[in-house]
Amino acid sequence: MQIHLYMPCFRGEALVASHLEPEAFGHYMATGTRKLTRGVLLMFFEIDREKLKPGAFHLHDIEQRCVPHADGAPKRSKYVSIYRVLENIELAAIRRLHLVTIDGRVLSLDASTPDDGPACTEFLYQELAPIDPLIASTLAPSAFTRYMTDPDLPQHLPRLFFADLLLDREGDRLAGHLPYEDPAHIVSCLDEMAAQKSKPTKTVTRTPNIHAFYRTVGRGFYAGDSTGALFFRFPTRRVLETEHAHWWRSAQTS
Repeated sequence: MQIHLYMPCFRGEALVASHLEPEAFGHYMATGTRKLTRGVLLMFFEIDREKLKPGAFHLHDIEQRCVPHADGAPKRSKYVSIYRVLENIELAAIRRLHLVTIDGRVLSLDASTPDDGPACTEFLYQELAPIDPLIASTLAPSAFTRYMTDPDLPQHLPRLFFADLLLDREGDRLAGHLPYEDPAHIVSCLDEMAAQKSKPTKTVTRTPNIHAFYRTVGRGFYAGDSTGALFFRFPTRRVLETEHAHWWRSAQTS
């Protein structure tokens, strides 16, 4: 059986070997274990083993450790690493991003050139790995990636995965359709940065609420470092409703 490598990248990092194809792996990880009483929200990267740095992970004997069960059933998951995974995976090794709902439905996104969209001065980012604060920023996604991973800054990350979130103002408040836990605080953070031009980022919360998370995704997801970035475009609402209706219906309750 073919061994796939996957990196769960939502509220924690890991590198997992599996015989399952991406959709089956996503369904299993979200719902298919007796350890869970209910499904969980999940995101994971599909990793190209051939493009990993030699020696970055303990893979030399993975064929001996990730073997089918005695009855011939595939090995669903064999953990390779659970610590400092993203920083040791080159961007070139990331194939696709898979988004999983709590009932195990999978939406797969291909990587493309980063898209910052129309000019804007207010952004809201949900960092996903290796840290997960909710961040307000005046920096567009590409600039935010470079800033957060700039090795010349005293506090920086080697690599970052995050989501660009929707921001829709109605005067001095956020639009009511956005399911954020404390919209007034988000506006306050944005206004504070506008008043302090030298402050490009501000932490909204270090323990964000992930209620209805997929409903809040804007342009999509970014993975990058000081050398470059990958962009995983999130489908428009129309495409979600017409081409991914079952996933979207499930995602709205995730």
